[in-house]
Amino acid sequence: MHDILNDPATYRRLNNDPTLKTQRLTNNLISQLHIQGHISEYKSKKLKRYNSIPAKIYALPKTHKKGPLRFRPIVSAIGSPTYNISKYIHDILVQVGSTLPYNLKNSCDVRDQITRVNIPDNFILMSLDVVSLFPSICKDLIIEIINIKWSTIKAYTTISSKSMFRQLIKHIFENSFFQYEGEHFQQLDGCSMGSPSSPSLGNLIMDYIVHKALENKEDIRIEWIRYYVDDTVLIVHKDDIQKTMDLFNSIHAKIQFTMELEENNSLPFLDLLLIREDNKVVTDLYMKPTSSGRVLNFHSTCPMSHKVSIITSAKYRILKLSDKKFHHNNFNKIKKLLKMNNYPEQLINKIFYSSNQIKYKDDDVKYYKFPAVGTVDKKIQTALKGHKIKLGLYNQKNNYNQIYTKLKSKTDNMQAQIRCSLQNIL
Repeated sequence: MHDILNDPATYRRLNNDPTLKTQRLTNNLISQLHIQGHISEYKSKKLKRYNSIPAKIYALPKTHKKGPLRFRPIVSAIGSPTYNISKYIHDILVQVGSTLPYNLKNSCDVRDQITRVNIPDNFILMSLDVVSLFPSICKDLIIEIINIKWSTIKAYTTISSKSMFRQLIKHIFENSFFQYEGEHFQQLDGCSMGSPSSPSLGNLIMDYIVHKALENKEDIRIEWIRYYVDDTVLIVHKDDIQKTMDLFNSIHAKIQFTMELEENNSLPFLDLLLIREDNKVVTDLYMKPTSSGRVLNFHSTCPMSHKVSIITSAKYRILKLSDKKFHHNNFNKIKKLLKMNNYPEQLINKIFYSSNQIKYKDDDVKYYKFPAVGTVDKKIQTALKGHKIKLGLYNQKNNYNQIYTKLKSKTDNMQAQIRCSLQNIL
């Protein structure tokens, strides 16, 4: 972690804790939004933060990457001064992301789209992966994209002023700081993984890169292209592989790609294996070699409904993501994995081989939070049947977050001992 933070091009050590100052600046900016009529008084109160705490950084190993072990820095921004405003920007831009023509929603979207594509002769499957997308998102490029796409963005926000929207983006970038072992650091460029706005900003970057590549490809033969976050899948002519790689790496100096080509007519992408058969693509489930094979253990104290959902979700993935000819083999593999996690074979078979069809998620259904209040919530749920509205119930009892605030940050390196009845130290 210290090696990561000692990079002077990315991080700067601060002498003081900037939390209160950043909270004041953020709240003042939100007040301006309200005074200028861009947001309501209610929204202004919801966005403002009090008793903020600094974000915390930690690192996770990139176990799925080949070569020397590297770590991915993640900043937990929950409770930080800019968390609410970052979430507000994300909620706007994520709607814009749904309009981007080359953006994939999920693995189901990958399968639905690529299985309809015809692959011409001498074309192959290829994937491009951005080297650290979030840290490569630079403020100036995002501002440029905001200017280009403002006519689309303004349709999804009550902020009518482009300059005010850009000011919010700049504020998020310029106040990206965190705490580590009692010291405070500022991220000088890029977005942190953990900031609510990072995924939607990354989507805008990828859309910009793909459009620029297609505009400048000249004689490079790219038959089909789609992306999901920082992963891009393409169908390109086999003689244009290196040209395609060079094209994408020439668009922006900070955003560089690595590539992977199909082997034995197959290419892993997300959790799918794309298999080229003649001029079509079929899909199978894919599990990385570094996968531990661990899921929620059946002997855990979690509710039984969660354990049943593990099996049901596995069945859903097999049926939805893999071609029919792979179903039998996938059921056997997943069944073996579940048994390794102590799931009873009888329960697995009952769910896997049940004649009841799985109800796939309806994208048109709207979900709303609603307090569990006696029999009232059940009556309301009954009344809403047929209207594509579902309630997410929560218990209002013991909601201590409404009573206590996080006035102090967590103590680093604190350890505790709990002696159980068997005299074991946990």
